[in-house]
Amino acid sequence: MELAAVHTLYDALAGGGTVFLYSGSFHDEHTVHLISLGEQMVAGTDMERSMRNKLGFIMVESYQNIIRHRAQLGHALETGAGRSVFLVRERNAMFEVVAINAIPDDEAQELRSILARIDGHDQKQLKEMFLRALQSGKTTERGGAGLGL
Repeated sequence: MELAAVHTLYDALAGGGTVFLYSGSFHDEHTVHLISLGEQMVAGTDMERSMRNKLGFIMVESYQNIIRHRAQLGHALETGAGRSVFLVRERNAMFEVVAINAIPDDEAQELRSILARIDGHDQKQLKEMFLRALQSGKTTERGGAGLGL
């Protein structure tokens, strides 16, 4: 890894709190361990039960999205810069869940267009879009409704 990338990563993750970052083989069998990890991360906080449940749901959903929707990668990308990443970070009683997933080049432009369409919407508008997508019953080739992705 280049020194500039290491420095950027350090700056992003510095400042205390708990960080879990994983990049490797993603398997369904890891999901149960992920739930346990989430429970351990919130054990020392005064987070409400409903928020703990939401965090657990988001962690599992993000991780499973990597498994289910990840592009088939060549060996160089699978072990290099194109591989998937899963990160959970707690800082100042706030949690962040990050999932990075490679997609095939031929899908990248379509995804950019969809993201541009939803960019700038507030939380209420995004929820309305999500509910419309669920009510329409339409899914993508991969099965997800999401925000109509």
